[in-house]
Amino acid sequence: MKDLIAAFEQLSSGSLATFLFLLAAAGTISMAVIQIVKELIPVRRSYQRNWLTKWLAARVGVVAPPGAALAAVRSELIELATGGDDRAFFELPAEQVVAQMNAAAQIAMDYPRRHTALLSVLSAGVSADDLATFLAGPTGPEAQPRYTDARNRIGHRLQRNLDGLLIALGNDWRWWMQIIAIALTLLIVEIAVVLSTNWSLAAILWAVPVGIIGGYLAPITRDLVAALQNLRRK
Repeated sequence: MKDLIAAFEQLSSGSLATFLFLLAAAGTISMAVIQIVKELIPVRRSYQRNWLTKWLAARVGVVAPPGAALAAVRSELIELATGGDDRAFFELPAEQVVAQMNAAAQIAMDYPRRHTALLSVLSAGVSADDLATFLAGPTGPEAQPRYTDARNRIGHRLQRNLDGLLIALGNDWRWWMQIIAIALTLLIVEIAVVLSTNWSLAAILWAVPVGIIGGYLAPITRDLVAALQNLRRK
């Protein structure tokens, strides 16, 4: 550990505070690189397209009406969510993707016979009787309570499914961003150690946990830097 501290002390003129600053800087640099890549390359779009396609595929073959195709269901979802703009839909943050899916679901709820396949997929888990009752519509005064109850249960199930989707999609995306941040921060720290210690094996090995900690704290560091910048502007 002394070799590692000595390495950073060489970079920071022997100041422990500067050592900590350099560690934070490594995390901030890694987050900046990630942000630049996200802005220049459609990483989020590709990731969310693949993720949501798998999510839909797992349900189309189980709850969708016979003959319903995955491509058709996905196309219908995007049509109702963003007017058919595939790029606009998949480039949204996870929260807004689910919000647009919820808007599409409300349209499907208003016109269930026209969007039966999509409604079945988004409300996966609801009973077949409830779905059949809802699709049949209120056929008479006596059927109205059953229809209303079925509609409410479908609506509640649909909302819970979208809540679960938001949690899973958001967590998966953040997990990958965290892993990439750790890898980049570790790389930056290792480069700094190698340049300052002339390939000291002990320092290189000790830099691994330091880089991992810096990468783990990188999102927090980024938020703190952004908050400080906002305070300075004020």
